[in-house]
Amino acid sequence: MLSESLLAITRITDACMEISSGLLDDATYVLGEATDHVWISDGPGHLPTLVRSLLARMEAAE
Repeated sequence: MLSESLLAITRITDACMEISSGLLDDATYVLGEATDHVWISDGPGHLPTLVRSLLARMEAAE
């Protein structure tokens, strides 16, 4: 039971670090590319890092 708990903690920590990293990347992008208008374009490459990461996880889980 202890080893399963430690494995779960590691997975949660890794997921939180990935989310944190994605949020930092997105914040850096927004600060560097901020404009007074909204730019909407096609393709997953234009989605924020966190959104791309979550979509990839959802696709992998299917």
